[in-house]
Amino acid sequence: MKVFVVYGSKNDTHSYEPLMESLKKDHEATFEAISAHRNLPELITRLGKDDYDVVIAGAGIAAALPGVCAAKIDKMVFG
Repeated sequence: MKVFVVYGSKNDTHSYEPLMESLKKDHEATFEAISAHRNLPELITRLGKDDYDVVIAGAGIAAALPGVCAAKIDKMVFG
């Protein structure tokens, strides 16, 4: 399974490192920091590459990033 993990800020990288390491053991996984608020066109372009089976998205308390991802693609999004 190909997993695309997207999180809202490079400052959050440390929070996602355990997930990254775990996913890499059994899945093909890519990780990127793209803010839905600051870089929406970049996020939409990245989601359009369609080189993943599922998305794991997380950023802040408002959960805007998972919601935007779910609104833009027809694949499973975990937020």
